[in-house]
Amino acid sequence: MFKERIQKIILSAFVILCVAVVVALVWSRGDGEFERYTVAHGTIIEEISLIGKVKSAQDVALSFESSGTIAEVLTPVGTKVQKDAVLARIKAGELAAQRDAAHSKLLELQTGTRPEEITQSALKTETARTALNDARGGLINTLLDAYTRAESSVRSMDQVLYGPGTQSTSLAFNINNPELSLSIIAKRIQLEKSIKLIANENNASLATASSSSLHSKVLIEQNFIADTRSYLNSLNQALASLPIDISIQGVSVTTIRSDLGTARTSVETAANNLNTAYEKWQSAMGALAVAQEDLSLKRTGTRTEQIAAQEAVVREYDAKLDTATLRAPFDGVVTRMEARVGEAVSANTSIAALSSGSTFEIEAYVPEIEIAKISLGNESTVTLDAYGPDTVFNATVSSIDLTDTTVSGVPTYKTRLTLKENDPRIRSGMTANLVIRSAPTADLLLVPARALTINEGKRVVRIPTKKSGDDFSFIPVSIGKYGADGMVEVTSGLSAGDRILVPRVTTP
Repeated sequence: MFKERIQKIILSAFVILCVAVVVALVWSRGDGEFERYTVAHGTIIEEISLIGKVKSAQDVALSFESSGTIAEVLTPVGTKVQKDAVLARIKAGELAAQRDAAHSKLLELQTGTRPEEITQSALKTETARTALNDARGGLINTLLDAYTRAESSVRSMDQVLYGPGTQSTSLAFNINNPELSLSIIAKRIQLEKSIKLIANENNASLATASSSSLHSKVLIEQNFIADTRSYLNSLNQALASLPIDISIQGVSVTTIRSDLGTARTSVETAANNLNTAYEKWQSAMGALAVAQEDLSLKRTGTRTEQIAAQEAVVREYDAKLDTATLRAPFDGVVTRMEARVGEAVSANTSIAALSSGSTFEIEAYVPEIEIAKISLGNESTVTLDAYGPDTVFNATVSSIDLTDTTVSGVPTYKTRLTLKENDPRIRSGMTANLVIRSAPTADLLLVPARALTINEGKRVVRIPTKKSGDDFSFIPVSIGKYGADGMVEVTSGLSAGDRILVPRVTTP
């Protein structure tokens, strides 16, 4: 009996001891809602999730830089080509001939001038000088003849005037157009002055006149002929209003009109002859200048700058010929070819397209609030809707636009990622799910994200107020980066070694 009581006492003591141990453990760890965490430094890797689209890394539309007619098409759709491969050409036979001529001239300059060429050039110069002398003599004779024709034409119509060419000049007939009458009188007085001026000019020796002086004489006489033409036209207008059965100073209107027609024809002949002679003289002067320059160049030999200039001409033709050839800018596959032999094409009009084929990139738009988390070279995992979440590819951020693109009213930045795998399953246009990881940032003060809470509108963490148990107080903190592993950077409010309470993660 006593032994049984002893056993009961021992059993009861053991139960009490166990309960005490459990209570002590529970007290030291809290009531099950929190666990203690020591704040320490660590490394953060941020992640952002995006949806993008697979595209060929290089996919360009191609066009000729010059207009022309398609001569040949060498690469139909689907053809794999290497960089600089010829895709199509336009006709450039005339341009090629001009290039050959320019190259021949370059070779001639590089070879130098032969003695017989100098002799031939000298003969051409003398021939050009003789032609110029002939043209000058012809111009002088034409000047004299044109003056005579114009002056005679003016005086032939003095039969319808009183006091022609004087300040008392007046019409010998009446017209109902005072303005026209005054215009005729004023023109005749002015023509008289021109007749005397040119007569004096022509009395001076035209044979010894300088080229500039001869040029001035031509201009003066051309103006004189133009004024004569205007005067005769005004007379024709006035006489047209008169009846044909009257006479002016004893001469019938019919006769006067015939004389006027002859005068006008003579003036037109003078104008045409003078213009032709003047142009011939000008052309002869230009031809002599060219011949003299050519002779001078041949006598002095080819200068280095001449050869350089001709080389530049050849290079220019080569560049023009190159624009007549459509080439592949990189290795790829022809995805479009609309060029047809014989068709005309315009410059800079797209007629073909080239894709890099097996090399792909992903294009995504990163929201403004996330853009600071990524940089060039960041790694990313990729899944494609076509193959499900278990098939993972890898990519690297290769470019980030500096300017924003608004998508659905949100500022975003176009970002390209280059796929590392050259996988035949990947095709342009597939939808890609991206998880981009930032570069690791070390030596940051970290706490579990679940330690953060909000109290009275402020972000806080719980600081234990006793060595054990769940008693705590709140302390405000500022946070920075969020890590992919559930940790978050604390930028103020805590120090390394501080103890905080973190809600316990319970499992069902």
